[in-house]
Amino acid sequence: VPPNQLVMKFLQKLLLLLYLFSLATFSQVTNEGLPSSWFLASDELSLVEANILPSFDLQAIKDEDKTNDYLFDKPWRFGYMHSVDYGFQDGAWDVLDNGDRIWRILITSPEALSLNFIFDNLFIPKGGSLYIYNDDQSDLLGAYTSDQNQESGVLGTWLVEGESVWIEYYEPQNVTGQ
Repeated sequence: VPPNQLVMKFLQKLLLLLYLFSLATFSQVTNEGLPSSWFLASDELSLVEANILPSFDLQAIKDEDKTNDYLFDKPWRFGYMHSVDYGFQDGAWDVLDNGDRIWRILITSPEALSLNFIFDNLFIPKGGSLYIYNDDQSDLLGAYTSDQNQESGVLGTWLVEGESVWIEYYEPQNVTGQ
């Protein structure tokens, strides 16, 4: 193979690698910043009651998995899915001194090891941010911003450790209600 062709093949592979790396880098959510509520005293925030997910028969699920794990015609079970319909009417809003707002909701699934979420009607306006974190603030996802908006409105998140997870949306005053 002539040296020019080797160089061209190398450059093509290098460009492809750089392209794939840039796609992965720009499409991932980085844990930048902290939720606004973490900077407020607890008496500055509304009390939020936990939304407790329905219970289910874990032993029946485990028994089913023992059988299904040896059938290779479908993927292994990742977790147990609860379909819920939570929105801004659930949880609590807090208005900050400058007119910005924070909305928080607490989701609890007793004895869960972790929780993740699929939003099916999500739009975050410019300046808004969404964080997801566990009750002891040791596991944090976000900030999700307008960069993560999809035409479909769907957004899936990674796992957050623990049985109680907070979803927090920060809304600047200039985009209230968007």
